[in-house]
Amino acid sequence: MPNLIREAVLVPLLAVGIAVAPMVLGTAGCTADGQAQSAVTADRRASLRVDGMTCASCSVTVRVAATKLDGIALVEVDVEGGAATVSFDSTKVTAEQIAAAISEAGYATTVVSDQAVGS
Repeated sequence: MPNLIREAVLVPLLAVGIAVAPMVLGTAGCTADGQAQSAVTADRRASLRVDGMTCASCSVTVRVAATKLDGIALVEVDVEGGAATVSFDSTKVTAEQIAAAISEAGYATTVVSDQAVGS
């Protein structure tokens, strides 16, 4: 009987996970340390102040909000420091648009710096 219960719970959870994962990641992936990344070539890097983050779920929400935008190459989130660093293609998105998307997700965000990659 325990196997039947485990299968009754596990199979639907796996199905949900398989169905949800592509929607959460979209075209982006994650590096080994959990940073969102994609095949976009970044020419700018923005440092953002992100207020109100308290846990890993907050980090995921911030990453998802940023990676929904076209032109995002890499998102690094520091929950404890209340910060995010986003590398992006400036021909497709601006630092202000990224900050606005994260703010719309529920975390007041301001641009601290916006620099060319390699500066």
